[in-house]
Order: sequence, then C-alpha cells, then structure tokens
Amino acid sequence: MSPNIYSKSRLFFGKEEIIHFTSVKYSDSGNNDVTKLQIQLTDSDLENYSLYGKEVKFFLNYGSIDSVPFFRGFIREVNVSKKSVSVSAYDPRTYLTSKESPSLNITEENNFDGYTLAQFLYEYISINVNKNNTLIGLDFLNETDPPVFLTNYRGSGTSPLKVIKDNMPKNIDNIENIKINRLIMVDDGTKSNIMFRKEEDISSEGRINFSFVNGIIELKTKRKTRANTFRVKHKGMEKDGEIVYVHNNLPTGAVSISLSGNYSDAALASEAAFLAAVKEGEIDNEITMTTDKGHYLGIGTIISINSGRKIVDGNHRIVGKSINVSDNNITCSLKLGKEQPLIKDYIQLA
Repeated sequence: MSPNIYSKSRLFFGKEEIIHFTSVKYSDSGNNDVTKLQIQLTDSDLENYSLYGKEVKFFLNYGSIDSVPFFRGFIREVNVSKKSVSVSAYDPRTYLTSKESPSLNITEENNFDGYTLAQFLYEYISINVNKNNTLIGLDFLNETDPPVFLTNYRGSGTSPLKVIKDNMPKNIDNIENIKINRLIMVDDGTKSNIMFRKEEDISSEGRINFSFVNGIIELKTKRKTRANTFRVKHKGMEKDGEIVYVHNNLPTGAVSISLSGNYSDAALASEAAFLAAVKEGEIDNEITMTTDKGHYLGIGTIISINSGRKIVDGNHRIVGKSINVSDNNITCSLKLGKEQPLIKDYIQLA
C-alpha cells in the first residue's frame, strides 16, 4: 500500500464498532461462490458476546471513506482461544447454500416449471430467508441475460445456490468470447441486494490499466494444464446416459472433469461440454497480481496489463480476489483469467 493513500478500515458487529482487531481477510473465489470475511480479534471480552448470527459490516476505506460497506454479511463461525478470537462471516448468499437452507426436492409433483431463475430466487428468499428480517435484499433482483426457465428441472436434496449454478445461461453472443452471468451482492447502504450481472466483453477496453509503475507490486504466472476431456450426464428416453467431449489431439494427455447440470438430452449435454471447453482452454497462464489499486473491482471485471511480458500483457478478467488488512496495512491480490482460445482450436465428440 502506498504511504500516501488514505486508509482507515472500520469493522462493526451489529451496531457496535470493533476498535481492536488484529487482522481482516476478505476472499472471493469467484464461480458464484459465497464471499468470506475472516477476522482475528484480541479483545477477550468478545468471547462473552453472542456473536453467532450477528450482522457484520466492514468498511475498507481505501483511498477515501466508503459510502456503503465493502462487505456485509453474517457471523457463522466463532473460535475462541486463550489469546484470540477468530470470527468468520459470509455474505448473505450463505443462506442459499446447503449448510444454511432447507434442502429442495424438485419433483414431477413439486417443481418450479415456468419459473425463471429470478422468480425462483424471489419466491424462495421471501418464504424461507426473509421470514422475520430482510437478510437478502430483493430490490435489485433482475433476470439473467438471456432469461432461463426452470421447466423440467428436477433435483433431490439440492440447495437454492446449486439450482442457480446448474441453470446459469451460456450467453453465446460470440462463440470466441463466451460471457457468463454472475450472481452478485450489491449494497445499498441498508442491506445487501442480490442480482444477476453479465460479464463484460474480454475485448472491451480495460476498466483500469496496470503496470509496474502504476498498480503492480508483484506479478506471478504459473503455466497450468487445463481440462481437455469433459464428461456430462444427461437424461434419455429410456435410460440416462453420458457423453464424453474430447480435444482432438490431447498433446498434454487427458485431463478429465465432470460437469454438473440438468440436461434433458445428449445434444444439450454436448453443447454444454463444448462451451466449457472453449471457456476452459487447453493450456493457460494462471496469473496472480499483488496491487496497490483495484480493491473495489468486482469479479468478472476486465483490466489491462502492460508489464513488458508478452505472455501476460493485454486484457484479463478478474476471476478471484483477496484483501488482507492488518496494522492499517492493506494488500490486494487479484487472480486473473486469460483471453479465451479460438473456436477453430476445438474439439470433437468421442
């Protein structure tokens, strides 16, 4: 962190400000997963408080004073030792996970046929989550782009978040630049609201430029073999089946993964595998960048790197983010995804 940048983070449990905290770590792994705030405290009095379930508000206040919390969530884990108290809070989407929500059995008799993803979320949250208090705001809830219907979707013992992940639209605006929808939380100063947001175009101008004289503290790259064999299960007229979608030459050897989803036939399963392959890439660079700016950029945002290294320079999508705060020192780490390969590089059905 530059010594010339204003920074005075503030932390609240409910309405009570926590003045003495050792460290705070914010992590967002992307993939529509719940974000987490890990807090280390030295105040022994806190172990006597009823912390579990309390609302947490964290104001990063990096560069200026935040108008809304950088993170808003709820305490779900508390660990007390002789010297410290460790607290873990999760954003409100935690109430849509299997640990926090009543499981769903979506059957022929009891289902969400005709519902869009947004309509499903609205009904589920209104009935099961916001029964006594508004834990997940619905003011900004919108449809995915394009809208997706849950007709014929079935599942046993599933969670609302899994229903969303299984049915996110593919958005084939340009087969060489596949964009996905993300389920995000947006704070309005009173509550955290759930909504869908479509990714930016990878070819669009980077929202922020990074270089070693402007933002980059450390830049790490790791050559990583990507999955090239995709297994997808699907429904059938007489019995269920599975397709295997494979790269045409496998120069790095077979690296196989199974895709989750609810596909009604082999054609839809094949399409899902193809798009996953295009999105995945055969070999890519895993890039992690420590920065002194970009703390407020969201997952999916496009940035531009000008480092003098041809292998990493150009546009990238933020796919993960972590921020550490300790002793008024703030470090930001961004995990980046590389531009997607061309359709002509892909693939055949085995």
